[in-house]
Amino acid sequence: MHSELETTLRCRMEQQKEELIPFTNQTELTGYVPLPKSLLNRAIHPGALVLYSLLLDRSNLSQRSGWWNILGEVYVIYPLQDLALALHKSLSTIKRWMRELEKHGLVSREVISPGEACRIYLSLPWHSDAAEVRRQKASAPSWGYPQNDPQNDPQGQGPGMTEGQPRPVPPSIDDQGAWSAMTPK
Repeated sequence: MHSELETTLRCRMEQQKEELIPFTNQTELTGYVPLPKSLLNRAIHPGALVLYSLLLDRSNLSQRSGWWNILGEVYVIYPLQDLALALHKSLSTIKRWMRELEKHGLVSREVISPGEACRIYLSLPWHSDAAEVRRQKASAPSWGYPQNDPQNDPQGQGPGMTEGQPRPVPPSIDDQGAWSAMTPK
């Protein structure tokens, strides 16, 4: 089995030799796999990260194909042997990396029937960058006022506003790239 696997891997490697081109302002990135940056800060084997990235890429196909459970969770069906071939690694290495991803909560497997490939569910990291953006949006001034709140705004003009007084206008960026408050007309 080893010699057959090695032969298959060598053939694929020879077929996959690609020409390298410079990355320019016109280059479109296609054929690349995603990897959440926040995972680079975790103590996860780099090979396991590549495996996760490959599964995450495959999940896009599953999503387009309608492969999800009744809760809407997308699953991937990717036999471990095929993952081993795709990553040029042994089956035992792929199994070890899958266990590591499971330990970190990034994947979970569901056995549908014995002897068949499992459904692989992926979890995405809720990284701090996205959480920080949400926090900033929540604490930023809304530049509008709560609708239908007669106690605070009986005339629909915003809290602390009197009739005829202009509403504040959100800041903008001027022609020189500086932040400024626009004055209402």
